[in-house]
Amino acid sequence: MNDRVLKQLAGMSISDGQVNESVSAYVLTKLAKSDMKRYLMYLRNVIRDGRVLVSTPVVPDAGDKERLAALFAGKDIRFAADPALGAGLQIEYGDNVLNMNIRTMIEQTIGQKQKL
Repeated sequence: MNDRVLKQLAGMSISDGQVNESVSAYVLTKLAKSDMKRYLMYLRNVIRDGRVLVSTPVVPDAGDKERLAALFAGKDIRFAADPALGAGLQIEYGDNVLNMNIRTMIEQTIGQKQKL
C-alpha cells in the first residue's frame, strides 16, 4: 500500500479524540506487517499533531484554560504544572515548542552576554 493511502487511513482512524472502529478493523485485517509499521508511524503523527501540552508553574484557572482552548480549537489540550518554569508558560504543539517563561528569558540573556 502506498504512503498516501496509509496517511489517509491514519487521519481517518482518530476523530475528536475517538478511535474509528471501522477503520481500525480494516487496518487490522487488511494491512501487511510492513504497511502496519508505516501506518503506526503516521498514526503517531496524527495523535501528536492533535495534542497540545501547556505547562505552567501552577495549574491555570478555568478562565485561562478557556482562553488557551480557544487558541487551539479542536485539539486535545492537556495542562501540566511545572514549578521549574518560574513564571510564564510553555506550549508544545506537534514539533513546535513555544517557550514564554522567565527561566528561558534569563538563560537566553546570560547566553547572549557570554557571547560578547
